Amino acid sequence: MAIKQLQMVAKLERDKEDKLVREFQQAQQHLEENKKKMNGIENYRMEYLREMQNQGHIGIGINSYGHFQAFISKLEEATRQQSGVVSTAFQVVAQRKALWMEQQRKRKAVEMLVDKHWAKVKVKEDKDEQAQLDEMATQRFFRAKQVRR
Repeated sequence: MAIKQLQMVAKLERDKEDKLVREFQQAQQHLEENKKKMNGIENYRMEYLREMQNQGHIGIGINSYGHFQAFISKLEEATRQQSGVVSTAFQVVAQRKALWMEQQRKRKAVEMLVDKHWAKVKVKEDKDEQAQLDEMATQRFFRAKQVRR
């Protein structure tokens, strides 16, 4: 494969990796936002339970108690649903991280091929330069020998 094509492939692989890194970071952010939302719901439920207990000590009517219980049930259901959202978001984060890591491996493999190519070019250039230096030294030697005669 020609070096220009290989360099183009390397650029495409870097671009893919950059895109996957952004998607991974977005998934992480989404996960954190949903964890915070779940914690907020759970904290609100706990506060509401405390309020119900405080009202219970004072005395609470059967209707009010039923409303408290219904609302607590709704908050518990919201917590369960949000827990499912968090679980799914966690799976998405893991999946996107795996995709990013795989793409990183591909990018490194292509860049290694580019580096190998340039190393071969450098070795060839060094050999050519050494051959030229040897040729010049040989010519100088023979000229110096001819001048002495």
